[in-house]
Amino acid sequence: MKPGANLKTIVKLPTESFGKLTKKDVVVVWGGTCDVGKDESEKGLHQIGNFAESMKHSNVIVMTVPYRHDLERNSCVNHDVKVFNRKLKKHLKVHYNTCVLKVDKERKLFTRHSLHMNLKSKEHVAYKITRGIKAILKREKSVPITLKYKGDSERDNKEMEGETIAKEPNPDQDNTKKDRQHKDETDTNTRGTLSTDITVNRLPSRQRKAPKLLSKDFLW
Repeated sequence: MKPGANLKTIVKLPTESFGKLTKKDVVVVWGGTCDVGKDESEKGLHQIGNFAESMKHSNVIVMTVPYRHDLERNSCVNHDVKVFNRKLKKHLKVHYNTCVLKVDKERKLFTRHSLHMNLKSKEHVAYKITRGIKAILKREKSVPITLKYKGDSERDNKEMEGETIAKEPNPDQDNTKKDRQHKDETDTNTRGTLSTDITVNRLPSRQRKAPKLLSKDFLW
């Protein structure tokens, strides 16, 4: 608990404390009101992103910035709160170990001076955090699907039965390959001959006459 601190101060804790955490642990981070109020939203998002990147060995729950009922509804600060929460979800979406929980902004959940939350709201937030922790710890990790080669299954079966896989030469197959190669060479030679003949036949066999002037062809 660090009242009045920004996100940079909140996430800056001893490295030894974070290094001992595992996938069975969850870190809850709740801050950002001071960053938004001081027009430093981008710095706060940068700090949260770096913190989530450094906590890949554990789990992180980030709470959204609460609404400011002590200000006017159309206040620029409340507008920045909405933008910050929207960007927060977008930035942390790429981190599998991070979860973002939304804080309700109903007026009845805040105290009389409209800045802090009342007891009922804190109990509601605690309940949401508890549900979030249970969902993270019970979450099943996706296992990548590996595709086998076409002959892997047959090869595995033979190896399990103790058989050895050896490639023996097949004379019929070799003869077929030779015949096919000889046929390809013959087709290539024939194709070259035909193309040459066609080129020769296209050349003119007689000499063309020079064009005459109109004055010699017609009488005036």
